[in-house]
Amino acid sequence: MQLTSKQQLRLFGILLSIVICIWITVLFRHSGLLALLPGSAYILAMILFMLALIRPEVLSGPYQRWTQVAHLINRYLISALLIFIFYAVITPLSLVKRALNKDEVGSHPDHGTISSDSYRNHSDPIYPEDMENPF
Repeated sequence: MQLTSKQQLRLFGILLSIVICIWITVLFRHSGLLALLPGSAYILAMILFMLALIRPEVLSGPYQRWTQVAHLINRYLISALLIFIFYAVITPLSLVKRALNKDEVGSHPDHGTISSDSYRNHSDPIYPEDMENPF
């Protein structure tokens, strides 16, 4: 496991306490549940804030667990996002291209040509004069 610096732990504690305060204010105030948590959540956020300022090394365990959870969320979220992009963007585009008989990459052999049984595109022969000015 990678060791974290005091500055990273301090930043983690401060940001987590701010997120807790905002989350409690927005979620519980609008739902009317703020009376159930009168100030204990704000006190918890203040304790977390003070710990982050005074002894940030105490937050090493929660920070390590949070990074593990964040990496797990990242793995599944990226996979889900790529699947969504494939089925929402790439698949409809390919269906439209197929409906319009567009073949951008030349994946079908040209019918009616001499080498219609092959996918290979033969290049023009190269002569020594072509190499005098290659570009």
